[in-house]
Amino acid sequence: MRIRTTLFGAGTMIALLLAGCSTTEKPQTAGNAVDADGLPILTEEQKAEGIVCVREPVTGTRISRKSCTTREQRERNKRLAEDDIDKVTRQKPGPVAT
Repeated sequence: MRIRTTLFGAGTMIALLLAGCSTTEKPQTAGNAVDADGLPILTEEQKAEGIVCVREPVTGTRISRKSCTTREQRERNKRLAEDDIDKVTRQKPGPVAT
């Protein structure tokens, strides 16, 4: 039992470390300037690419997180959300128990 818990904890730790390293975004360096809200100040090149940074609330906590997305990412997320809404609203209701 203890060995299984230790292996599970080690596997979880490795997965988290790998997930934290797998990103396609440009890494921020400690020298990047930030505004009063703690968001990175974007360069003109980044603004031209359509990158927008915002603070998003995290459900269940008072802490918010920074999120920077490109125009394409926002459009894809919007399209996926609309598809999910369509799937839910087009479902046929199941049998009603009486």
